[in-house]
Amino acid sequence: MLGTFAEYERTLIIERVEGGMEKRAKSGRWNGGVILGYDTVDKKLVINDDESKVVNEIFELRTTRLGYKAIANSLNRQEKKTKKNNDFSINAVKTILENRTYIGQLNWGSYRKWEEKRRSGKTDPISSEGKHDPIIDVELRERVQEVSRRNRESSNNIKNIKSDFLLSGILKCPVCGAGTVMSKSQKRDKTGYRLYYMCQNYHTKGREVCSSNLINKEMIEEKVLKTINGLVSNNDIVNEILDKISNDKNTDTLELQKQIWAIKKELIAKQKEQSKIDADYFSNDITAKSYGRLSEKIEEEVERLQEVNNNLEDKYEKILLTYSIDEKIVK
Repeated sequence: MLGTFAEYERTLIIERVEGGMEKRAKSGRWNGGVILGYDTVDKKLVINDDESKVVNEIFELRTTRLGYKAIANSLNRQEKKTKKNNDFSINAVKTILENRTYIGQLNWGSYRKWEEKRRSGKTDPISSEGKHDPIIDVELRERVQEVSRRNRESSNNIKNIKSDFLLSGILKCPVCGAGTVMSKSQKRDKTGYRLYYMCQNYHTKGREVCSSNLINKEMIEEKVLKTINGLVSNNDIVNEILDKISNDKNTDTLELQKQIWAIKKELIAKQKEQSKIDADYFSNDITAKSYGRLSEKIEEEVERLQEVNNNLEDKYEKILLTYSIDEKIVK
């Protein structure tokens, strides 16, 4: 019964916190987080003069029809950084250009109830007029949105290309060592596309970080497959591969089992910690405010540990399937 009441109290506290944040959002007040162009002072957004100039530059560059990567490349060439002091990437630029906070509005709550919904869909956000000053005007943002609409209509979607990139996640950039991504260029006779592996750092952050370092898809895959075919025709090499797979399986599964057991021990410790807090609360040894704060912290930690445990168990099962290989499969 004590556990039931404690769980009920935790639920009420969480609902009150969410209700308070929702009320703040509806009234146009900031609910926390970091955003380029602003600093948070006394829970309010205050314009950061230096960062706001970067934000304005991003919007102005976009109105000239520059792509996300070209904008990121321009910023990186000037050695400008994101709010977290990272190089600018395609995603960082896109996120800024789509953020309504810069015109004095707020969108809050897109990821509410994320522990329930996960990837089944976002929650409709709460939109309101913010209490903060805008960095850009509405007219500039609309010009940027028009550029994005035109680009979507005129661009050829690379996802429509039907081709398997066998070396994705394996082939590395020969200069910086980053992974490679799919790239295309149209043939001169306009009959189709040439396909390449391209440096991922260049693709997301521009030439100031690395070069494209294109590798012809057909050429590299043909060479790799020929090399592999030559190797698997040698019985000694096949037996060596099977021995290594067996050893790797034992090593990997043993290490995962240790990690899973360690996580479960931590979960048991958190359950005991929660039980003690429940007992202290019902004995009036701690206040409701302290109880809510401590319980919420433990609940967040338990959720994190459970997620780690689930990922480890999934990985363990995949390893067992991956290592179910015999000589016939190798050849």
